[in-house]
Amino acid sequence: MKKIYFGRLLVVVSLGFFSIPLLALSAGGGGGGGGSETPPPPSCTADIWTCTDWGNCSPEGKQTRFCTLSFNCPTTETPKPAETQSCQPPVAPTPAPTLAPEPSKQPITIPSPEIKTPVAKIPTTKKTVCSESELNCGEWSQCKENGRQIRTCKVAKACANAPKPKLEQDQVCVGLKCGQLDSIKERVSCRLQLTPAEMKQEFSILYFPEYCKVEGGWADKKECLQLYQSFGTCWQIPLGDGRQQCARDVIGLSSWADEKNKCFMLMSKSHSKYWKESEDCKEELKEKVEHLILFNLYELEVEAEAALTSGKATIEAVANFDVLIEDKKAQLEKSKSIQDWRRIIVEAKMEWKKFKANLL
Repeated sequence: MKKIYFGRLLVVVSLGFFSIPLLALSAGGGGGGGGSETPPPPSCTADIWTCTDWGNCSPEGKQTRFCTLSFNCPTTETPKPAETQSCQPPVAPTPAPTLAPEPSKQPITIPSPEIKTPVAKIPTTKKTVCSESELNCGEWSQCKENGRQIRTCKVAKACANAPKPKLEQDQVCVGLKCGQLDSIKERVSCRLQLTPAEMKQEFSILYFPEYCKVEGGWADKKECLQLYQSFGTCWQIPLGDGRQQCARDVIGLSSWADEKNKCFMLMSKSHSKYWKESEDCKEELKEKVEHLILFNLYELEVEAEAALTSGKATIEAVANFDVLIEDKKAQLEKSKSIQDWRRIIVEAKMEWKKFKANLL
């Protein structure tokens, strides 16, 4: 078995016909997943809305309040709470009765002769010409993975002289600094310059690690988001065996020997009903190993980010390295063979060596 040393610690995962070296470094934020200083938002099932108190009841029997999204749960979309409701209007006080004034004697006046005055012409006003149609628009959606939010509008009053209005509207999510930028290089570079407080604010608006964007459907993206969120507690543990064991526990790979032996036992049974179970076991174990590789690849990114913090690397150099590692993770997601996994890890190792060789 050939061993490949990667960073500070070597971990070799083997399953009979393959072996995979894994990294164990530290966690970061350039890739958008969070780290030790700014962990990902905790696992959640709903958004958090903050609303003002209800206002006074109007004479029409309505009262209003204003609600803002204070925490955007990345795996669900909770509708905005109602901002208007019916209420019992206050009863107006009954006015006190007033006494009629006594009639007074009016002096007799002699009417003046009638003087006719010319009637002035009333100027005609020009008919106003509209410049745009009036729209009724719904609420803005929650922040999407591209850093934008959308809303749908309906024409309330059409304007024949104006261009056809856009009924599907979008805008950059309010308060977002990096997640809306076009390229991964721009987004990573932007995140590397955020303070922990700014990163926390960014995550509260949009939490969507770069790797999760390469997943196919929403179900896979949601699973990816939940995986990154579950790693949050591990990134609070100092570098070493404790953090690796935490990641294994999260993934469900606490005992490698037990998982491997379980699959081997199914493979050794002769009855055909165990063949499918054996194949399922190997696929499940392969997915767990893939998740552990992803955890460690992401950890490698902040080894570079630590060099940025200590002044040994530039933002440009660290951003380039993080983007390369994100590309390796995307390749890992699309690869089907263990040989591809080996190649990806070896290439990542070479990029790491190049990065270290150019430290200031």
